[in-house]
Parts: sequence; structure tokens; C-alpha cells
Amino acid sequence: MPASGTAADAVTVIGLGPMGQQIVRTYRAAGFTVTVWNRTPGKADGLGAQRAETVADAVAASELLVLSLTHYDAMDEILGSVDLTGKVVVNLSSDSPQRTRQGAAFVRARGGEFLAGGVMAQPQELAGPAAYIFYSGPPAVFEAQRELLWPLAAVEYLGPDDGAAQVFYQAMLALFLPLLLGYEQALAIIDRSVRRWLGSCPTPSGHWAVSASCTPRGRQRRRTGGLPIRRTCG
Repeated sequence: MPASGTAADAVTVIGLGPMGQQIVRTYRAAGFTVTVWNRTPGKADGLGAQRAETVADAVAASELLVLSLTHYDAMDEILGSVDLTGKVVVNLSSDSPQRTRQGAAFVRARGGEFLAGGVMAQPQELAGPAAYIFYSGPPAVFEAQRELLWPLAAVEYLGPDDGAAQVFYQAMLALFLPLLLGYEQALAIIDRSVRRWLGSCPTPSGHWAVSASCTPRGRQRRRTGGLPIRRTCG
């Protein structure tokens, strides 16, 4: 249930980097009242959210607090002097599983509930069909917040271990990052070979474009244009 004096469709977002800003936009598009706080207040410009002057004001505005920070040490610093009684902290920041468990204990020692999250999407993909977020933490807390988390992305609940979301998040990165490295290597091979008979390297399309938007080389080729790679190039 929402804390006394807060609305069921209210959420506070702390941290307004690219992901945090998109979280705000996504919640606002879903009809939520969003309060924000960031160390650099100007990052809230143009988001249409209610700007809290202090962290305490941001925490007081909503029962649900969604954090998008660089790491868990930032959460400790920001929330260290705030009473979190009646609040649910959902930390979508990246860190180690062990550090996540320590962060969960930190929040509970200050009276709050805690869920960890690992976002498997680029900011612009939130609320899209390919986006999903790993969550872990107490089952009752997750079930109570499930409907408030759905607007961001499909949810994948991994159980009560606070560190589980980061375990799976890092496991997926261990799969994904070598894929990007292999994609870059494949393009380097094509660079050396295709230029000899086409004069320039084509822009990837079709199956070759699976990871193009995630690699510097792929983004550059999409900007500069060129002929699509045809299957005969393989």
C-alpha cells in the first residue's frame, strides 16, 4: 500500500543520467506523477517532472523510489541521512552481487524495503518489446510493486537473494560483450576484403545489423550510409 500522503501512481526517480531520464519519460507516458532529484538539477529540464529541492523532499514524495546511479556507493551517499521507513527502494544501478546485498542491508537498516534490478535494454528501448529487467529481493515486496514496475519493461523476477539480479545481469553482459567484439572483428575482416572490389565498406543490414546500433563502427556506418551487405559477400 502507498505510504500515508502519497499517491498509488506516484514514483520518485533519483539519478538523471541517460537511463534515469528515460525512466522518467516512460513513467510520465504511463500517467504517473514523477518526482525527481539529481546532483545536477539542470538534468531535470524538459522532463516535465516535479523537481525536489532536497533528497529528503524526493523521498517524501513517493513510496516507490527508483534509483539509476553509477554504482551502489552513490546510493549510500545520497540516502545515508534519510529515514526510509515506509519506502521501497528499487535500485537499477550496476554493481557486484555482493555489493548489492550490502546495499539491501543498508536500506533495510534505515527502515525501507529493497529490490535490486538489472536493466537489459538501452535507454531508448524501455517499454519496448525487447526490453526486460531482472529483479530480486523479498517476494512480498516484489509482488506489491510488480504493477508499478511493469511500465518500464517486462519483469523477470529471480527470487529472494538480493544479489541474483546482478548475477544474471553480469552473466548476460558476459554473453553480449564478446558478441559485440566478434561483430567488430567481422566488420574488420569485411573492411580489408570488400574494399578491394567495392571501393568502400557497405553499411550492414539484415542479419549483419543485429548489433550495429550497439557498436561505434556500426553507428558510424549507419550515419555515413552506403550499400547494404548482400549475402553473396559472405
